[in-house]
This record gives sequence, structure tokens and C-alpha cells, in this order.
Amino acid sequence: MMLPFLIIIPLFGAFSMPIVSLLGKKIKEYWAAIISGATFVVSAKVFYTVWKTNEIILYTLGSDSPVGRGVKFPIRIVWEVDLFGALLALTIAFVSFLAVIYSLGYMKHDTGLEKYYTLILVLEVGMLGIVITGDIFNFYVFLEIMSIASYALVAFRNDTWEGIEAGIKYMFVGSLASSFILLGIALLYGQYGTLTMSYLAIKIAENPTLVAKVALAFFIGGLLFKSGAVPVHMWLADAHPAAPSSISAMLSGLVIKAGGIYAIARIVFGIFNPGLHAYLRAFNAPAVNMNVVGWIIVFFACLTLLVGNAMAVVQTDMKRLFAFSSVGQIGYILLGIGIGT
Repeated sequence: MMLPFLIIIPLFGAFSMPIVSLLGKKIKEYWAAIISGATFVVSAKVFYTVWKTNEIILYTLGSDSPVGRGVKFPIRIVWEVDLFGALLALTIAFVSFLAVIYSLGYMKHDTGLEKYYTLILVLEVGMLGIVITGDIFNFYVFLEIMSIASYALVAFRNDTWEGIEAGIKYMFVGSLASSFILLGIALLYGQYGTLTMSYLAIKIAENPTLVAKVALAFFIGGLLFKSGAVPVHMWLADAHPAAPSSISAMLSGLVIKAGGIYAIARIVFGIFNPGLHAYLRAFNAPAVNMNVVGWIIVFFACLTLLVGNAMAVVQTDMKRLFAFSSVGQIGYILLGIGIGT
């Protein structure tokens, strides 16, 4: 079972980095490259396995029961990867590996690089965890791991006020978004007594209460913050110029996609299955009206792509141009999710 090593390898690399850094500057740089490279190899193996077998890989630690009956272990961790999740994990590992390789030359004049490489590996752990988890609370834990590492990396060059301000602003917005998401998780757990995503989908379809609808609103609201959608996008425009270029690439290419867009798609399609609820409504059975949810997402998508692209046109700073371009691209992806809902 290769799946756990997607998390174990970069997590081990991050925790061992302070010790390895004592052996010399070059050693810690090579160590970061080796760890990220090994993670990429494992992700490629996982992707190949899922693609070849056309099956979902499932890994469970703890109770066999998703609702806590007959608990063999006090916690239940579920990781599951389909072909889409495996492809995203491969992309995350590959881009993270490229960011580390680029940093070997780009960051050579900076100090505190053991912290920098530790944070990159922690960031990779968080993003990989988001795309492989099958448990909604572990999804939140990995989302926070990713977020905290990205806050620190944006403000890594703290010798300028620009970096500190961008990091604080990003942390404030991200913490507010996390509060919404955690509240949504608490509502679902209180109502249905389980945190396993696949089991939640069944329970919500059986009994789509008002609590579930409110929880969905909190999820979408919090994750729109995380994705940098308009009107909560300005943190991204400030974070890009302040962050090192390698981190800017990860912000645009990975962080707002895995922690925002993919997370929205996973919640909407994985837990609040639009097709299933449309089928239930056709027979006048209780269901969540996902058409309304889809139109709300489409509204924010159109607003995001229009504002993002319009703001990108008038920028003179290259990093801010890329930031607003990223906002515009988020709008296009959200539009697809909204239409699909």
C-alpha cells in the first residue's frame, strides 16, 4: 500500500530538516530535493495503480464503522483516491518538486533556508492530504496544515513590511474562512454523527435537513475565501508580490486550486451529490436544491472572471498581473463547477 507514503515521506522530510540542516547548507538543500523527488515517485506509482486498475484506492485506520459503533481504535482515518485525486496528487508532487529545484539557485542568498524547505514540505503534505482524504475532519486538518505553511511562506522574507503585511492579511482572511468550514463540519457531525464523506453523502440524501443546507453554505463561503474568488480576492493580489517567486508559483498553481477549487468540487459533488438530489426531487422526495447552489456558484464565477481579467489588464507589476490572472482563471473553473452542479 503506497498511499500512506504520500504523507509519510514529506512529513518525515519536514520534521528531519532541522537535524539535517546541521550537516551543512548544501545537505539540507539536497535533502529537500530528495524528499520531494521521492514523493513525486510515490505519487506517480499511485496514479499508475489507479489508472491501470480503474479502482478507488482505500486506506482506513481505526474503526470499520463510519458512525463509531464497535470502535476498535479511538480515531478513524479514511484516505481514498480516485483517478482525478491521483492526477491532482501527481500534479502537486511534480510542481512541488520543481519549486524545490528552482529554489536551490533562487533562494541561495537568503537565510533561514531550513525553515523555508521545512515549510515547503509541510505545504506539500497539506495539499496532498486534501486530495486523498475521505474524512471531512481530516480534510479540515490538512487544509489548515496547508494554510499555515502558506501564511509563513508568503511572509518568509520578513525584512520588508510588504511581506509581513501580506502574510498577516492572508492569515486573517484564511482564519476567517477556516472558521466557516469548521462550523460547517460541526453542523454535519452534530446532525449525522459521522465524518466519513461517502457515508455523509448517503445520510444527507436520506435526510436532507436545513442543517445540511446551512453547512453547505458555510463550506462554499469559506472555500470561496480560500480560492481567492471575488469579492474576497485581494489577499491573493498582495500575497503574490510579497512571496518568493517559487511560492508565488505554488500559490497560483496549487494552493488556491487544491485548497479552494478542488475542495469546493469535492464537497459539492462528493457529499452533496447533485445528480442524486435531482433524482430525489423528480419523485418529490426531500432533497437539497442543488440548482440554486449551482446558480450561486455561477454568479461568483462570472464576477470573479470579469474582475480578475479586467484588473490583470491594467497591472504594471508582473507578479500582481499574475495574481489577478489567477483570479480570472479561478472564475473559469468555478463556472464549470457551477454549471455541473
